[in-house]
This record gives sequence, structure tokens and C-alpha cells, in this order.
Amino acid sequence: MIITKMVNGINLKHFKVDIIKFLIFLFLIFSNNTYADDVSDFEIGGISVGDSALEHFTVDEIESAKMSVYEKKDFLSATLELKNSNFEFIQIEFKANDKNYIIYAMNGKINFQNKKMEDCYKLEKIILKDLKEIFSSAEYTDHGIDSHPGDPSGDSKGTWHTFELEDSGFVYLECMDWSKKMKFYDQLKLSVLTNEFNDWINY
Repeated sequence: MIITKMVNGINLKHFKVDIIKFLIFLFLIFSNNTYADDVSDFEIGGISVGDSALEHFTVDEIESAKMSVYEKKDFLSATLELKNSNFEFIQIEFKANDKNYIIYAMNGKINFQNKKMEDCYKLEKIILKDLKEIFSSAEYTDHGIDSHPGDPSGDSKGTWHTFELEDSGFVYLECMDWSKKMKFYDQLKLSVLTNEFNDWINY
């Protein structure tokens, strides 16, 4: 079902109902996130870093989705469909061989394939406003629009906003517009990383 509507200045003519619900009920994302001075206080779809993934998914769901996506093999990744959330998917990161699947990082995702990227940027601004209130004590950086290092051609570009909570981790918000040859979905992504995972992936 396709609906034509304007919400917060965003033309929803080509948006499916799930994106419309995201905009209209955006407060649901942040209903349990009024203020946070630790990344573990923040939730995406009711999930926080530090949780066991078993609190939210079955062993079979996690095992069937888990992948090794990094050169270093200390952490594994699983992308799972979110239910009762305005994000479509969540990617979780947990230590290899950890039978409790403790989450050290997570990414909430909304795909924007075949949708207008300017609408992604407008939605990003709405979310960003709330994040600035929630993480008011964090060090915030707007990195602007830049090329993605994963695309050597420089044709894939996106925004990047970071909130650094010195004692606990990082929150990233981005809209990524991939070039067609990369064969990745354009998407809005909200990421939460513990310091341990951020240090591991960057060093």
C-alpha cells in the first residue's frame, strides 16, 4: 500500500506504510531514551548494548544469521529483523564463542533503496535533534557529507554524525548513498558501540 502525505516537510509519495509509521510515531524510538550518559542506557527496538541477544532472539535465529564480517575474528555479526520497532533490521556484534551472545555494538537500519535520499537526510535531521537532547553531555561532531572509504571510486557518499561518551562508547548516525556498482542498500543507520568494540574495530 502506498500513501501520499507530507510529514515534517517530507514527501511520502513513494514511501511504504512502515516508513510513514516511522515518521508519525518517531517518539516510540526514543520513548525509553529521555537522557543517557552511558551507551548502555540507550535502546533500539528495546535492545541495548550489554544485553544478551538471547533476551530478544532465539539461539536458532542468531546462529542462522551470524557471520564473520571482519578480518579479525574476535567478533561475529548477525543482522536480524526487528519486530515491534520502526527500524527494519538490527545488526548486533558479539564475541565469537560467547554462548550468551552479549551485545557489544548494534546498528538499527532502515533501507532507502529506490527512495529519495533527500528524504533520508530529512529523517536523519529529525532523529539527530532528539539524539542531541538524549546525549546532551556527549561530545558531538558533524562530519558532513563525505565519500565512503569502502568505495575506491569515491562515488558512494554519506553523512556521519558522532556522539562520544568518553567512559562508555559512541553513537553514530548516518545516511549512506551507495553507488550502484557497490550493490549495497542505501540506508539510514543508527549505531551504538561500546568502547571495547570501537577500540577493537579501529586498531
